Parts: sequence; structure tokens; C-alpha cells
Amino acid sequence: MSVRSTLKTPLAFLAVLVLAGAALLLWLPQIFPVGRSLEVWLEGRYNFFRELQLTQEALRDVEYSQRSYMLSHDPQALETFHDAAKSVEHHLALIKDMRQNELLYRGEKIRSLSTRASLVIDQLRQSAASQSAANPDLKDGGAGNREIRELCRQISSLEEDEFQELKNKVAEYNSLIGPYPWLTVIMVFGLSGGVFLIALQSRKQESSDTASKIQELNVALVSAQEQLERLSRIDNLTEVLNTRGLERVLQIEENRIGRSGGHIIALLVNCDNFKAINEGLGIATGDIILRDVARRITSILRPSDHVGRVGGDEFLVLLPDTQLAYGLRVAERIRMAVSDNPLHSVHENVKITVSVGVSMLPLKVVSVEEAVSCARAALKRSKQAGRNKVSVAREGVQESPVPATTSEVVDSLLDVSGFRTVFQPIIDLSSEEVAGFEILTRGPDGAFENPGDLFRVCVENNILSSVDLQCLKLCLEMSDDIADNMRVHVNLFPATIHDTPIEKLLSLFPENRANKVYCLEISEQHFIGDPALLREHVQNLRQAGILVAIDDIGFGRSSLETLIMLEPDVVKVDRTYVTGVATDKYRVRLLRRLTNVAKSLGAEVVAEGVENREDLPVLQELGIHFAQGFLWGELLQVLPTNPKEQRTLARS
Repeated sequence: MSVRSTLKTPLAFLAVLVLAGAALLLWLPQIFPVGRSLEVWLEGRYNFFRELQLTQEALRDVEYSQRSYMLSHDPQALETFHDAAKSVEHHLALIKDMRQNELLYRGEKIRSLSTRASLVIDQLRQSAASQSAANPDLKDGGAGNREIRELCRQISSLEEDEFQELKNKVAEYNSLIGPYPWLTVIMVFGLSGGVFLIALQSRKQESSDTASKIQELNVALVSAQEQLERLSRIDNLTEVLNTRGLERVLQIEENRIGRSGGHIIALLVNCDNFKAINEGLGIATGDIILRDVARRITSILRPSDHVGRVGGDEFLVLLPDTQLAYGLRVAERIRMAVSDNPLHSVHENVKITVSVGVSMLPLKVVSVEEAVSCARAALKRSKQAGRNKVSVAREGVQESPVPATTSEVVDSLLDVSGFRTVFQPIIDLSSEEVAGFEILTRGPDGAFENPGDLFRVCVENNILSSVDLQCLKLCLEMSDDIADNMRVHVNLFPATIHDTPIEKLLSLFPENRANKVYCLEISEQHFIGDPALLREHVQNLRQAGILVAIDDIGFGRSSLETLIMLEPDVVKVDRTYVTGVATDKYRVRLLRRLTNVAKSLGAEVVAEGVENREDLPVLQELGIHFAQGFLWGELLQVLPTNPKEQRTLARS
């Protein structure tokens, strides 16, 4: 029978059509959402991301207006605070509705975000309600503000999930473009022999249309992803980079300059008397001024330069491949561009000025916070000189002598060249030999030599992370003096670990760590908030071969939670549980319980504060691995160069 006669048979032709239709009905839904469904999917993700952005803005308004009211008792600030709090609740309710409709599902994270936001807002409302003229000294301790920053970090995590979802969808559709249309045609029409040859021509157009539609969907998905990623790195108000965007460009520029050489100049630009402008003309006018200042700054810069908003009225400018002299000229041009052109409002001309701090960033700047800290001292000098000034963070640049001020103290603390290191032996209790050393920093001679005083001043002046990282670099440089196959313990504050990108933190450690055991100690007494926030960083450190120790266990009230959450490699027991344990049965019981918990997690135990030899048998009987304390002498200013002498220090 010929092909032509086969086609004339109605039953055979009908069978072919039925098989082809069935195959297409099974195949098409697997390739792409038909009709309206894809548009709804994309629109849902865009709306979800937009609501997250609006929630972040409202949280910042909550923080600013509550702080303003606590300081000024301004009823307008209180009203703004309540409006902003309602706005947060409104946007979170919309986000929860999206989850419930299963259009976008981030169940656990959204539930945690909503619950935490409600608690923080209630806390801030109570603080505002308790503030009164009869009790003007009552101030918020800053915990609410820290919680708001944690909420913003949670929102950023949700945004990252959205980006990943888009990437997965793009990969899914890309995988579907290929031989599948042709395979379907071959499978269906191959059953009919010669009929396939005749029907192939009509299928070509259908396959081409399908592939074209899938390609259009891919383009739409990629475009949506790019738009969402751009929104995540741009400040909504001023349309310059936000902190996340600055982190990204800082990492890129630092890597490039590390290979090719050169310098990055940082300019910290702050609007003068901006609080008075907000209070006098209103927040809406203040927003207009910020947008105008951002536009004027951008107009001065080269295409290769970067500007971002790092605070309410503060901008950070990064000038790659730039000498300090050129950076000063750019700073002066920015100052003049802002101050020489007043802003015209409805009632009057508003005179706007800015103060600028200029700094040459050191090598391996690891965060935006560190870059801001480098220029902060120079900015304060500009403010103290009368505002509308440009100052540089370098000795000998002040135009006129001024008495010792806080800015000079900050300058001296940011310069770690006056710092020094000391070494405390870590003793192996099984042999009473030195197993390694903990390297500690001491501030410049005088008022800040004591670590407690040093870091208290750093916290008060918002330079803790910057100084902490500089101290870590100094300690790691001194680790070369420690003999091979010994332990090297260094310290870092939890806030510094949380705020520093893990790649940058790991880059501070020596590349070749095979000949020593490095351990990063985190003090429990400095934990603020949920210890689970550090879990990802801790896991990354351990994967890189760096041990993690929780120091001062027993000092705080949440030791068990900290141990379970972070699963450290080493537990250091606070001296409160150790000193005098030989004569105190209560301490023995507590120490035994704590040691058993640590061992159940697979952690080594280090006892701190050992001063009496009578305590050693008890510590050894409890199975404690290592110890530190003045029983084995004072802190060492310099280590012996002979490795054998280092190991036998405890016996000398």
C-alpha cells in the first residue's frame, strides 16, 4: 500500500492525529507554564521582593523616628514612629498572605521574621510609652536598634532565596530547550512508518514556535532576575548603592588592586545639621535633599568610581586606582558642588553643606564598616573645625592645632602600629608540656593598654570591628614565631565575625596552615542576640581547617544553647568554675557537668585561670585536656626561638 493510499484511509489518519494530540498534551505542560500562569509567577516574585524592600524601609523609619522621639520628646516623631510601625505590620501581613496563597512559599523564614518583628516593635512601643518629661534620663539601650538590623539581615536572606529561585527556574527552562520536541514527534509518527515523512513538514513549524516561546520565557526570567538583583544593591531613596552593593564593589576592587597594585581612597560624606533640616522642614523635604546630594556627588565622579549610602545622611565614595592628592581634590569638588547651590523649597532657599573625611584604605580591607571607620576620624575632624570642611586621616594634616579630642583618640586606636602582642602558654595536662600559645593584643601604652578599656572605647566610637580585625592581623603575623605542630589561638568578637564576609576573614589567615593548628576563640560574654546567627560562619571556618573555640563558657547565662547551636571544637571554661576547685565540691560538680556536655559534643576542654597546683589533680581526674593560667608564669612578651624551649616552658 502506498503512503498516499494510507492517508486516504480515515481510520489511520484519525489514529495519527489522536496520538499526536495526546503526545503534545502530555509534553507541553512540562515545558512551560501555559498562558497566564508564567506572568502570574513572575509578578508574584516581583511583588514579594518589593514588599521586602518596603518592609526594610519601614524598619529604618521605625528605628530613626523612635530614636528621635527618645531624644527630643517631639510628638511628631512619636506619630511618625507609630505610622512606620503600622507600615511594617502591613507589609508583613501582605507577605504572609502571599505565603498562605502558596504563590511564594518561604514558610519558616517568613514566620520567624514576622514574629521577631512584632516582638521588636512591641518593645520599642513600650520604650516610647515609658519615656516622659518626668523621666528624661530614660534611654533605649540600643537593643531594639540591633534587633532591627538583624531583621534587615533576615529580609536580605529572603531576597537571596528569591534570586536562587529565579536562577533555578532559568536553569529548568534552559534544560527543556533541546531535542524534546523532535523526540516527541519521532516517537509518535515513527509508529506510522511513511506517514512520518509527510507529517514532518507540518511539525517543523510547531516545534519552531514552541522553542521560540520557551526562549522568550527565558529572556523574561533573566530580565526579572537582573531587575531584582539591581534592586537588592541599590538604595531605594537615593538610587546610589546600598551597603550590600558597596560590599560587592569593594570586594571586586580590592581583589583587582591586590593583583595589579595601587590604592583605594575612601571619602566619607556627611550632611551638616541634617537633623535640624528634618525637624524644621519635614522628613519628605529631607528625602528630597538626600536625593539631590546623591545626584551632586555622582556628577563629580568618574565612571570607575563608586558611591553608596551607608547611613541616614552619610555617603561613602570609593575611588579606585587613586592617589591621595587626587582624592582630596575630588572631596573638595564634592563639598563645593553641594554647598554652592542651595536647594529651593516652597518658602525659602535651604543652604546645604557637607563635611568630608578622606582616607587611603589599607590593604585587605574586609568590609564596608572597616572602610567607613578608616575615614570616620577625619570626618569628625571636619565637624570639629566648623563643618563644611575636608579633612584627611593622616598625621600632620590639621590646619590648626586643637586640644586632644575624642577624634584624636579614635585616630590613635585605628593605628595599630602602637599595639603589641603577648603570649600565654596552653598546657597539655597529660604531660604538662606546652601544646601551643594564645596570642593576645595590648593597646598603646597609657590609658588603653588594658584590653577592657581599649575595646570599651572602640565600642563607644563605633570602631570595634575595624580595630578587632587589625588586632587579628597583628596576632596572625606573630604566629610565625610559634614552633611547628603547635596550637595557635587568636580571638575575635562575635559582632566582627558576623559583620565580616567569610571569604575576607579566611584570607587573613596564612595560606599554608598545615604545620600549625589554628583556633579562633569567640567569647561567650560578648554574645548579643541569637548565637545561631554565627552558625554559618562557624561552619565555614571549620570546613577551612580552622578550629573554633567558645571562650568564657559559664560567664553568660546561655552556655548550653551556645554549645548546641555552634558545636565548637574547643570549650574554654571560665576561671569562675576553675580557680579553687580542689577545695570546693560545688565547683567540682558544676565543672563535671559542663565538661560532660562539652565532651558529648566532641569538643576539647580548656580550663582557664589555673593558679594553684592543688587544682591540677582534680582537673586531670575530670578528663580536662588543656589548661591556662599564672601557675605557669606571667604572660610572655617574647617567645624563645628554640622550639624545644617553647615546649618545656611550663617546667622551667
